[in-house]
Amino acid sequence: MDRDRHTYHGRRAILAGATESENLGDRLMSDVAHTLLREMGFTHVQRVGHWDPPRKVRRHGKRVSALFDLGNVHYCTCWSTPFEDCVRASLELRRRLPSARAVFLPCGWGPYRPEQFAALRELFRDAIVFARDRISLEYLAAAVPDGPRFCPDLGLLCAEADPARGRAALRELGVAGHRPLVGLNPNRRCVEPGVTPLADPSAYQRLLEEVVRWSQENGAQVVGISHMLETDRDARLLEGLGIPVVCSDDPAEVRSIIANLSLAVCSRYHGLVNCLIHGVPVISLGWQHKYRGLMDIFDVARYDHPITESPRELRTRLDMLHADREPLSRHLAAKLGEARETIRHEMNQLCERLGGNGPVLTELVPVRAEPIATAPPRRASYFRRLRHRIRRLTTTR
Repeated sequence: MDRDRHTYHGRRAILAGATESENLGDRLMSDVAHTLLREMGFTHVQRVGHWDPPRKVRRHGKRVSALFDLGNVHYCTCWSTPFEDCVRASLELRRRLPSARAVFLPCGWGPYRPEQFAALRELFRDAIVFARDRISLEYLAAAVPDGPRFCPDLGLLCAEADPARGRAALRELGVAGHRPLVGLNPNRRCVEPGVTPLADPSAYQRLLEEVVRWSQENGAQVVGISHMLETDRDARLLEGLGIPVVCSDDPAEVRSIIANLSLAVCSRYHGLVNCLIHGVPVISLGWQHKYRGLMDIFDVARYDHPITESPRELRTRLDMLHADREPLSRHLAAKLGEARETIRHEMNQLCERLGGNGPVLTELVPVRAEPIATAPPRRASYFRRLRHRIRRLTTTR
């Protein structure tokens, strides 16, 4: 593929979005993307939020050659923040980086109304756009002039966690190792006004109770897994269920516990991602199309359970999952390999277009990066050039 006219001369990029460090999914996305950009040859990556003040990007704005936007659900119309405000904030960020090529990394999109396409076309002008599922790809088809690219979620590049560490953490919670373990991963969005599709938010609580009841009837233990690393906003949904709850500020520890599950029910997107990475049979208990889109990639859409469906239907899916769990684990491992190969191919093509080093690794262990990267130290050659320039200017005068 020929490098386009935006081939960068430096190695400076800005990574926008997913800065909510208290959320395991956002932290994982940001760290994996940061590591991926390092693999591409960017030596300086600054992370900012879509709503951050201009001073965070003004310092290096003219020297930034690429703007990578993580998006997440920032551009989905099912979000509580008005879609127009989200697009306006992103357009302002692009205006502050006039020389940067915009790349919208794989995230969820839509659904959109016809009157919203004009704002999207302006946002996507001269940009490279990825969708992480086929449903989002269809929503974008009318808004991206050159056509969006399909690339599964970058979190699927993460290597497996250490199960031994997870077993130690589970012992501290008093969870015995001789019984099957079911993970229950809730999401406060499922009961949040303006976000949840449920008319009665207590219906979601009944779904969680059904998972615990089914597990006890089948001789399994249940452990609650919160994806909120620094608050108990998700964990509150598990109060009164009588199960131990994992609340950790260490993503590696949470992932190592997921590696020990026999099966899981997840309402967090990256809880679902981590189960799929570790071959854990899982039911997605979702409030938005992104869950169905991910399950489609792994050919397990039959285990997608929208929160608007009944507890009885959830029980039926749990029975199916339990009966199918061993061959399903092998199936997930094969599909993970295919998804990683798609990501590697798409990111290598992107790297080539941007003039990067590459190739991108098939597996990336996310490395926690600094919140805002600082400029690298000046080399001696820089000061020699500066002295020469000053001498030339003073001589001319």
